[in-house]
Amino acid sequence: MDDHVLLDVFKFHPLTVEDCRLNRHHPKVEEFPDYIYFIVHALRTDASPDRFNTVELDGYLGRNYVVSYHHENFSSIDKVKKSVQVSPVACQKGAAFVLHHIIDNIVDEYLPVMDDFDERINSLEDNIFSLNRPNKEILEEIL
Repeated sequence: MDDHVLLDVFKFHPLTVEDCRLNRHHPKVEEFPDYIYFIVHALRTDASPDRFNTVELDGYLGRNYVVSYHHENFSSIDKVKKSVQVSPVACQKGAAFVLHHIIDNIVDEYLPVMDDFDERINSLEDNIFSLNRPNKEILEEIL
């Protein structure tokens, strides 16, 4: 999206537009008089317990709109777009509902990876306390 649209049409604060352009910020929510600016992180499509990478989604929530700004495709946004195209009822529930649906999809994508982390941590814990494997081997897996 062109910065001109964000600045001149939507009248978003210039520092938030700059934050959108520059990637790799911490998640946050900032309230402005007419909108909320937010940054969330979703898992990259190649994420796994061995490779936990995220991609940034910047966005704006207004009374009757959600504007997203991202440098890569987001499956959660694609899913919501498709669901809105099939059934426009989601839009009738308002912008906050649409944003909730996007973030809910992002969180759902974290769950399988977090479950894998949990299983690996439990396995390491079992091995540490039972000493079924040499300490050096366990230490290498932790690192």
